[in-house]
Amino acid sequence: MSADVTGEANSNTDGTDHARSETKLGRRALVLGAAAGVGALAATVGAANPAGAADGSAVIQGEDNSSAGTARTGIFSANNATVAVLADGVDIYGVQGQDNTTSGTSGIGVFGESLRGIGVNGQTKGNGKLGVSGQDLSTGGGIGVQGSSNVGIGVEGTSAGAGVSGQTTGNGQPGVIGQDLSRQGGAGVQGMSVVGLGVQGQTQGVGGSGVIGQDLSTGMGGGFGVKGTSTAGIGVQGVTQGNQQSAVIGEDLSPDGGYGVQGQSDAGIGVYGQTFGQGQWGMFGQDKSAGGGIGVEGTSIAGVGVQGVTKGGSQSGVLGLDQSADGGIAVQGTSTAGIGVQGLTTANAQAGVLGRDQSVEGGFAVQGTSNFGVGVLAEGPTALEVRGTASFSNSGVAAITGGVAKTTVTGVSLTSSSLVLATLQNLVKGVYVEAVIPDVATSSFEIVLSKAAPKGDTVKVGWFIVN
Repeated sequence: MSADVTGEANSNTDGTDHARSETKLGRRALVLGAAAGVGALAATVGAANPAGAADGSAVIQGEDNSSAGTARTGIFSANNATVAVLADGVDIYGVQGQDNTTSGTSGIGVFGESLRGIGVNGQTKGNGKLGVSGQDLSTGGGIGVQGSSNVGIGVEGTSAGAGVSGQTTGNGQPGVIGQDLSRQGGAGVQGMSVVGLGVQGQTQGVGGSGVIGQDLSTGMGGGFGVKGTSTAGIGVQGVTQGNQQSAVIGEDLSPDGGYGVQGQSDAGIGVYGQTFGQGQWGMFGQDKSAGGGIGVEGTSIAGVGVQGVTKGGSQSGVLGLDQSADGGIAVQGTSTAGIGVQGLTTANAQAGVLGRDQSVEGGFAVQGTSNFGVGVLAEGPTALEVRGTASFSNSGVAAITGGVAKTTVTGVSLTSSSLVLATLQNLVKGVYVEAVIPDVATSSFEIVLSKAAPKGDTVKVGWFIVN
């Protein structure tokens, strides 16, 4: 099939044949030749004097053609199903192709083909302009530019500026989208750089993403939304210049709970954090759950769940802070079959575990409680050393008034092996402690004096319960 090429502004718009008998060119040959050779043609036209052809005259084959006005040269198929336009001086198109088919298989507006070179080549010398531009104006959404390849690269862009740029004004739509439909898996979008960035994403929208990756797989274990690998450097790096913001953030939105951020290592450290800020954290975890959870948790099958190391003098390898209003626990250790918290030191005259009370009204530096056993157990050549005053709840002073030779102390903790020690705390001539009689059943003991003190005197007896 061939169509006449004329200089009319709108030839054959009603689908009838306005063909002239002048030289005829095949539509495919003309459009393909113009698209593939537009660079060479423009250079020739700029250097030579094209043959004149009045508007409405036939295009002269084998010669350059120019029009005195701005009227385009168009080729229209039946019912304007496909349109090709050359040298449109009004809308400023060098070559324009349109596919207006509305039924059946869609066609191609501009088609370029090459056996060994470039199918379609677009160039621009205008700053901020595009060598090739694709627009999707469909109401249901289509593709502005698509590239496909059986074994090579679908779309490749090279530039001293941006190799490939994609823009969208549609909410929730991508500026550039790449799909891998291979059976064994390939790359939807791949970026490479010799010394710069392989892929860079930017956003100016609050809460938006410069780069987002999604895993929509449904198989067991899922896939990776974003994955970074490196042979000698960093797999994934995140940088932020915003105060109180995160260079890398991971969110778990699963209904049953998963991992916001997970790190794994075959022979090294699963997750590693560094900071150069004074008073800041190399790694920080927060629990914001309503019912209470864990800010940072570490587990190990055969090693250490969480380890903290410091090289700073008077600093802490692990630090726990309780900032709750009602008071909580800064550091807690629990064990089902072993030791809840253990402290070790290899330094002479230092403490394996040290507790300090800095409260204004006084508290407890170290406290031990037990439901059925020993609250605090001390072992060693010197099991317990006390520097300062020692206070015991199972001790006290009983006062026996004159004329009475005995008294009973109640409300004390006693066992069958308890020892009750009692001594006089003041001198009353001829009076001493003759006996102490414990009664475990009534949690009491009786102090018996050698004789009653004279009336007007009071005998003070200090007592102390052991075991």
